[in-house]
Amino acid sequence: MYIITGELHLLLGIEDRIQPVLSYYTLENVADVWWRTLIASWGSFTSWDDFKKEFYKMYFPALLMKRLKKQFMNLRQAEG
Repeated sequence: MYIITGELHLLLGIEDRIQPVLSYYTLENVADVWWRTLIASWGSFTSWDDFKKEFYKMYFPALLMKRLKKQFMNLRQAEG
């Protein structure tokens, strides 16, 4: 999601406050319900940075991110 919408909005000149609205349309099932609940509690749309922070907090908790980063750092290219 970030690669597609996160960088595309820069190319298209889309404002930061509009970015979460556009990202919403890429969400499905549980993520869609999460977003609707989040917006209901906030009362309005928020910035792209706030959206990313909440999204990562919900779907990529800190321990998971730490483990994934460690796995990534330990990747080695096979010979041949």
